[in-house]
Amino acid sequence: MTIAGQTLDAAAAPAGQVFKFAGVVLAMAIPALFWTAVLAIAAPAAGIAATASALGLTGAAIALFLGAVCAPVMLRA
Repeated sequence: MTIAGQTLDAAAAPAGQVFKFAGVVLAMAIPALFWTAVLAIAAPAAGIAATASALGLTGAAIALFLGAVCAPVMLRA
């Protein structure tokens, strides 16, 4: 009986990990896209030319930072 219980627990664990990973990806991507869009809109208003590469690097930096901060917190639970 213990083996069957362990098998069911082991089978359920990967499915839960997929949802946790999807949550981390969304927690990284949505704020990164939002703040990159804000920067793309606000930069011309401030008289600053924001190139596509600068916007891409900004979005990547935000996503990587949030991934480094959010992943350990969210995947720990």
